[in-house]
Amino acid sequence: MDQNIEKSFLLKDLSKMGGINEQYLKQGFKQMYQNTVFEYVQIQKIERAKSLLASNNNNITEIAEKLGYSCLSHFSANFKKITGISPQSLLSAFNF
Repeated sequence: MDQNIEKSFLLKDLSKMGGINEQYLKQGFKQMYQNTVFEYVQIQKIERAKSLLASNNNNITEIAEKLGYSCLSHFSANFKKITGISPQSLLSAFNF
């Protein structure tokens, strides 16, 4: 998942790839990572976005698209929820 963070993952596909049922996957993943699969993916996407913002090679819209977000407002809201600041604020801090 980490190598293809821009893709969307369905639990049924992940469980087939791992050869385990969905319920066992959800329980085991939560126990191991202290997050659901969905939460984990969202956090990884935002960590990647922070790196891309720091590189100053992309604007926020491009980064959101690269990470598989179809809506910039969803990306921005998720970014703020996870980091506590907006992507624009972080970008401004890097450009200061």
